[in-house]
Amino acid sequence: MAVEQITLASVNTHFARALRTAGGLGEAATADILLLQELYDVQPSDKTALINLGFSVISLQAHSGLGIAYREKSHVHPTEDVVRDRVLQPAGRFGIWGAQRFADRPLDYTDHGILAAKFMSKGGSKFTVAVVHAPVVTSPFRRRHFLRNLSNELTDPYYSEQLILAGDMNHYPQQHRIDRVFQERAGLSLVRLAAPTWPSRYAGWLERFIGACRPGTLDDVMYRGHGLSAQKGDTYDLQSDHRAILATFHLTT
Repeated sequence: MAVEQITLASVNTHFARALRTAGGLGEAATADILLLQELYDVQPSDKTALINLGFSVISLQAHSGLGIAYREKSHVHPTEDVVRDRVLQPAGRFGIWGAQRFADRPLDYTDHGILAAKFMSKGGSKFTVAVVHAPVVTSPFRRRHFLRNLSNELTDPYYSEQLILAGDMNHYPQQHRIDRVFQERAGLSLVRLAAPTWPSRYAGWLERFIGACRPGTLDDVMYRGHGLSAQKGDTYDLQSDHRAILATFHLTT
């Protein structure tokens, strides 16, 4: 029996700020795999920034703001399976308006979706990673609809291998009942985090929009599958209003 370790970072880039600021990814730049959110106006420089940090980009999707990249010198690599990019729900006019207001520029944002890719470890373990960004907590009906669609999506055979799902789930200040129901239906376990994911120490400017920020956890890393186990989930400040999650897993073969 062999055990391999992989690290995965979930990063809300705050409209690409974490990629467009020197050192903006912080500790997340050490991960084997990056799962990115809020890349709603992808620029060539975003891919270049990742390449300069030693990552190879699998996909960056502006319509949903989602991205996947992996460290070229890590012991995991993508397989030749097709990357899965699915729309789960239209973003809605209010959501698009709100995002553009915070970004202070036009965006290509149209959808809430899921972006997934398949990997293989050096020891031959196959696993799937997927990234999502749920509707905001102030839209409970839209969040419920999104989670129902996400649960249905995860029944597709594409996700039948070991699965790691991560992203900005937009629950606040912690998971709600509908989040726990979703996890149960999808057969997912939650990585326990050492600290809240929001706000980061770089988010002081948010107070002029929403007032004093009470710490909470908006982001999750979840997983399922025999031979896949979570070891720890750390959170780190980066150039975003969210903190990044750096999750460590063991793959047993």
